[in-house]
Amino acid sequence: MTPLKLVVIGSGHLGRLHGRFSQQIDGIELIGVIDPDSSASESLAKELGVASYQDVGPLLNKIDAAIVAAPTSCHYTIGRELLSEGIHVLMEKPLATTFDQANELVSLANSTGAILQIGHVERFNPAFRVAETKITSPRFIQASRTSGYTFRSTDIGVVLDLMVHDIELVLALVQAPVAHVQATGFSVMGGYEDVANAFIEFSTGCVASLSASRVSQTCERNMQVWDDHHCASLDFATRTATLTRRGSLLMQPGVDIRNLPMERKLHLKEQLFEELLPTEEILPPACNPLAEQISEFVQSIQNHGNPRVHGPQGRDAVALAERVLDCILVSQRIHKLPLGRAA
Repeated sequence: MTPLKLVVIGSGHLGRLHGRFSQQIDGIELIGVIDPDSSASESLAKELGVASYQDVGPLLNKIDAAIVAAPTSCHYTIGRELLSEGIHVLMEKPLATTFDQANELVSLANSTGAILQIGHVERFNPAFRVAETKITSPRFIQASRTSGYTFRSTDIGVVLDLMVHDIELVLALVQAPVAHVQATGFSVMGGYEDVANAFIEFSTGCVASLSASRVSQTCERNMQVWDDHHCASLDFATRTATLTRRGSLLMQPGVDIRNLPMERKLHLKEQLFEELLPTEEILPPACNPLAEQISEFVQSIQNHGNPRVHGPQGRDAVALAERVLDCILVSQRIHKLPLGRAA
């Protein structure tokens, strides 16, 4: 099969990774790196042994696909130019900065038949795959995603920068309409919000509590997902998971552990995670989520199928992120917090 002629647009941290992995995947011929900053594109192009460009325009009739790792504020303009020509696009998350922009890109992909995949790479994280297979009807989800200030993605706030990862994961797990959203957040570095908390209730009764910070002294990417019988604790950084289930005693009809003899309670206290809540650590097979994501992009194009996170799912994540941001603006005005979402 003829390799796909592909370019990487954006030569920052993610563009560099996409470029490297693209050259390791069958079915791709990386022909160039594009960035308006010629020194940046030339540096990466030299490393990869490909051509450097400052604009995608002259290449529109020469490429089959593009990976867009440009700043989020550029996603809509770049995506529209590519999709209008029927060029397949792997767009780094989030798809766009607003629902209207995201919806237009999805419509363009549908009308031209182009594959539009969104780079929600945590869907490929083996820890999340555990939750997908073990948790059938989520009741409560708690997620925390924090980092120090990287001076990247300064054109958006922490909701579209970090929290959108967990927003998309929660939508994938719950698969039900959102009934209610509450959120708060504030700016620390100036401009957009750097800290945010969101409380999302679904029509099923499932509730998700999400927190994100990009001005934290600790770095973590954790999630707990509860259903009626299990709790999956996920560590996205180490790509590991712990599964806790309700033990046989808790599953017995009519049993109330509060009425057990004191001696039995003391025993169960010492054996909490062996008898009442038996827990096992799950070590999924090692993988490279970003490489798997690019590989799926190629397969989707070759097989004319939808990737794991295609346009409508990326659009839904942006829509919910937008609702969170609207709630944050209301909260900021009420409590007179430093404004986010730079005007």
